[in-house]
Amino acid sequence: MLTLHRVINSVVHRIEERRRQRREAQFRPLAMNAGSFAEQVQWSLSSPDENSGWISTCGCCGQSRSASAMPAILREVRGCPATAAVFVGPRQVLQESLLMPSRLSLFARAGAFEKRTELRIPGLASCIGAGGSLLRKHYHVLVDALPRLYWLQQLPAAEIAALTLCVSHQLGRYEDLLRALLPVGVQLRYVDDDCWIAADRYLLLPQLSMSSCGALPVGYTAQLQAFGARFAGMTGQPARRRLFISRQQASMRRISNFDQLAPLLQAHGVEVVALETLSVAAQAALFHAAELVISAHGAGLSNLLFASSARVIELAAAEPRPHYRCLCTAMGHDYRSVVVHDGGKNDDFELPSARLAALLKELDEEPAKPIRTQASSA
Repeated sequence: MLTLHRVINSVVHRIEERRRQRREAQFRPLAMNAGSFAEQVQWSLSSPDENSGWISTCGCCGQSRSASAMPAILREVRGCPATAAVFVGPRQVLQESLLMPSRLSLFARAGAFEKRTELRIPGLASCIGAGGSLLRKHYHVLVDALPRLYWLQQLPAAEIAALTLCVSHQLGRYEDLLRALLPVGVQLRYVDDDCWIAADRYLLLPQLSMSSCGALPVGYTAQLQAFGARFAGMTGQPARRRLFISRQQASMRRISNFDQLAPLLQAHGVEVVALETLSVAAQAALFHAAELVISAHGAGLSNLLFASSARVIELAAAEPRPHYRCLCTAMGHDYRSVVVHDGGKNDDFELPSARLAALLKELDEEPAKPIRTQASSA
């Protein structure tokens, strides 16, 4: 009976894989300079320079941003609210609207571009992505989607007044942060993931993040730090909270002996926090006040974008991907990783009490990081 079950599962898997391959084969990337759909822009946008925190080549991971990935106004295109992909034909995706070619494959294979209705927006419209089931995680919202709004700081007032930003309903919980990042005058409209956005003119806002790298321009991170400070009610105040981010309600990368570790954390003044119970604003305030953050690898660490000055310990069952190391390096946080055992990257794992005790003792003996006021962090 078990053998028959495995055979059935294998057949179903092969059928689904062929369907995904057929979906992927239907879509092709197209460079913006290969078409006539880009409008001659009458105003000048420039890449942020080194003084404003723009990184043309990441010092953490060595990746380079494409010089062609600049904002543009397009005509006769359709935008996807869930992914921010821009279609210039029935099956052609503008490659500058994607972080990397593999994203096109990921979206297409998952059926993210299928069965959509068209929503027409008068005037100028744009999308930033991070809806749908593929990119709605907290990390992708803070690192991939919202940084696109950084380009709007350079948009002329007349274009701002004409712009409707279409975002997924799934970003409703981020509305306070969205409002804080948007220039005054931009119209915010929530839309369903299963629609296309068609407008007289479409504003392409390229992604600023790079693959597996949380390093972002200082102009954007300063806005997030100010947001955290506002909700913490502590602009320029010392950051002193010590946090341990619980993942016990997650589906992976949990600490299996957490109950044994809780008294030890409490004895060293470390608060255990379940982020899934907090609003976005509350998470921002919490991390802005953090002096120490200890967590298994996970999206909760993306809240370090709100932190003023922190020491960060990332726990993992295997060498973690570089997202948060790059983020911490770019923001000046003191980062170190602790690999508990040689397992799979998403495995649950046990953190020996003696190892945690030694780590906490070491942290207690270290001087706290100098406090940065909001003025100096910007």
